[in-house]
Amino acid sequence: MLRLRDYHGRFQGVQSKHSNRGAHFQKQKQIPVTFNDHNYFQTLPSDEEDVTLCVETETEWREGRRIVELGYLAKQLFCHLCKTPLHLKDTVRERRYGLGSVLHVQCTNCSAVCPVETGKRGPTGAFDINTKAALGMIHVGMGPTHLVNFLGQCNIPPPSEPSIRKHAAKVGKAITDVALESCRAAQVEEKQTSDTLQASFDGGWQKRGTGWNYNSISGHASMIGKNTGKILAYEVRSKCCRVCDLHAEQNHTVPSHDCPQNWSGSSKAMEADMAMSMAHQLADNDFMLQVLHADNDSATTAKIHLDFPNIVKKDDRNHVKKGISKYLYSISKRHKELQHPDVIPYLARCFMYPLMDNTKSNDDVAKSYDCIVPHIFGNHANCVNESWCHFKDNSAYRFTSLPNGKPLHGDGLRKELETLVEKYKGRIENMRDLGSTQSNENFNNIVSTKAPKNRYYGGSSSLKRRVSAAVLQKNEGHSYLVKVNKASSLSPGVYTSSLTQKIDQRRRVKRLHQRSLQYKRRRIQLQKQKRKKERISTVREGVTYEPNLEFNCSVGAQEEIPKFLEFDHSCELVVFDLETTGLGRKSDITQIAACAGEESFQNYVIPRCNITSEASRLTGITFCRETNCMFLNGKPVSGEHIQDALLNFITFLQSKKSPVLIGHNIKSFDLHVLFNRLQEFNLFSTFCQTVRGFIDTLQLCRRVISKEEVSNCYKQEHLVKMLTGQTYAAHNALADVKSLQKLIELRLFEHISNSDYYSIMYHACMASYVHLDGPKKICKSVSEKLSRSGVSLQHVKLAISRDLKAAKMMLQTHKISCKQAENVVKILLCEE
Repeated sequence: MLRLRDYHGRFQGVQSKHSNRGAHFQKQKQIPVTFNDHNYFQTLPSDEEDVTLCVETETEWREGRRIVELGYLAKQLFCHLCKTPLHLKDTVRERRYGLGSVLHVQCTNCSAVCPVETGKRGPTGAFDINTKAALGMIHVGMGPTHLVNFLGQCNIPPPSEPSIRKHAAKVGKAITDVALESCRAAQVEEKQTSDTLQASFDGGWQKRGTGWNYNSISGHASMIGKNTGKILAYEVRSKCCRVCDLHAEQNHTVPSHDCPQNWSGSSKAMEADMAMSMAHQLADNDFMLQVLHADNDSATTAKIHLDFPNIVKKDDRNHVKKGISKYLYSISKRHKELQHPDVIPYLARCFMYPLMDNTKSNDDVAKSYDCIVPHIFGNHANCVNESWCHFKDNSAYRFTSLPNGKPLHGDGLRKELETLVEKYKGRIENMRDLGSTQSNENFNNIVSTKAPKNRYYGGSSSLKRRVSAAVLQKNEGHSYLVKVNKASSLSPGVYTSSLTQKIDQRRRVKRLHQRSLQYKRRRIQLQKQKRKKERISTVREGVTYEPNLEFNCSVGAQEEIPKFLEFDHSCELVVFDLETTGLGRKSDITQIAACAGEESFQNYVIPRCNITSEASRLTGITFCRETNCMFLNGKPVSGEHIQDALLNFITFLQSKKSPVLIGHNIKSFDLHVLFNRLQEFNLFSTFCQTVRGFIDTLQLCRRVISKEEVSNCYKQEHLVKMLTGQTYAAHNALADVKSLQKLIELRLFEHISNSDYYSIMYHACMASYVHLDGPKKICKSVSEKLSRSGVSLQHVKLAISRDLKAAKMMLQTHKISCKQAENVVKILLCEE
């Protein structure tokens, strides 16, 4: 008799078919089969072992996705009794341990159920993938909830959050130990590369301050070597612990745990205390700090000098420059000379130039400071020994960052700047040989990626682990992951090692590029362009955001000034033409025709005045008032009322995507006639909202086609005959637009540029400049350039009222020279 084996490989006992032994147990063990793709999202057990879900059905293991080590799995797919290859399709059940699983696969030869693990286990028996997932979670700045949500979206059965936290605590100890070793190695390297031990110091909070209220529960700080740029020591402070608070509320005894609470004072006092603690750490490691570069925002210096009076405090370069800029911006409200976007950055650079030259003595720096204000106001007599002054080499040199290249003026401004000079001359000793806390700010940014400020990690030891990971990334680069894997008795793997090496290599190349002079000049140039663009946008749009804007906002203040009009080749060209009762611009319309692609439009219009004999001779259109009938070359045609014809034309245009009108000589004649009729029936506003602009092919042909090629004749009928070899019934609107469409497709479309493209409001804008035209007024070329984009005289006045300097820059975006823009502003100011 063939005896079957159970899932442990043991032979099953023989049982009578009449026996009822174990029936109750088997009935309880029957679990209904479900086909929900997300059936693993149920209440998860929080057992001490890392088991998230134990499934006894034969179909559950087929659902979802798994993380599998293929090579390790392949080695196990053999029966441990008969060595027969196993097949995954014979899996009878799965037991999951976090992201790892044990598959129970039945052998087809001996019926033994063999356990097959989906991945390797570490020394503690936990699957490696669980530890690696916890490390990856810390590295990318996620929490257990985010990791569960991510895995759920990928249709991977997620582990429980307590299980993730347990693994994070284990790998966190390795991260902290490796971070301390990295700091000690950085101290040794700093001592070897410098005779004077210098470090920069700065702190940060895990909650954003408001400028007047700092109440973060946790904070961190770092000291970074000046020469190596690596973190020498770091500290974390936290004012609470979730475990302690929970048991205190319930009056329970607090169990033994890794308590993060190590501070009971105010948030502002954290920074000074952490600086003192790090100074003692360095001293214990025989690293006697001599110079500390820090900002002036806290009592760090005073507290350190209590135990280390020999440490010299130096100001931070970035905070010094920021303080100068802040003062200049505060006085710019009283002095308009400072409101140009390039002036204050230039003055801040002038104040920093003497401090950056480490070869000068304190007296030389003081003399350089005495030269700054006269230099800015145009007196360069004392600038002979100053390398940052170019006037000593070239008397014709002009300021590149001051308005119009001219020096500043104003006695009040001069006195304010002299006061600022005297203030900083008194701190020359502290500002000599400036260091920078930019590396500390960079470290704070790395911490914010590991422990984002919109999440709370300060109530547990998770914050210390995340700050330690940031320390390693700062000192070792992304390759710190390899070291942490090894410290956790894990193999980092080929892909982790190669990826971290590639990332670090890219960062090294980028860092070298950012240090180049070319990159820095380009960065300054881009910053100038960005400020200029933002200021022009502000003057065009008006005030769109500020506190309590709705209380002071009027309709006129929100009017937007059109920007420079650029032709988009993706828009739809609509070729159109009119036939009229006469040759004047006030004539009535007798025929409207248009075509766009394969579609065409045509309406004959019943005239309200007599058609001149010349117009009838050219167009062949006549009208008999006695019979109220319209004729084309003697044959009756159906005519529409002028208002109905205009509405039909607008409807045809609305069916197109961003229509642009194009026609022959429409700028001088057709559009004037059309606009007069549209305004008569109050349809002009609707028409302008429908049409983007227009192009006159007469102007385009004169630019593109030479006189010799068309015998100096640019009439449409002649152009079509010469360039396409076709003839047609001229002065019939529909025949005109179809022939012109062929000419555009053959010769003109690819040559259309911004200079040929006009706003539909061109004529109205030109009319606004009429009373200013003249030899001493706004020249016609300037008014045409502005009107081409739809900028009227009222728009220019509105821009000047918003921001005089920015209004000049806005005018220059319309291809107007700086001198012409100043002339326009001067004329309008004189008029007011």
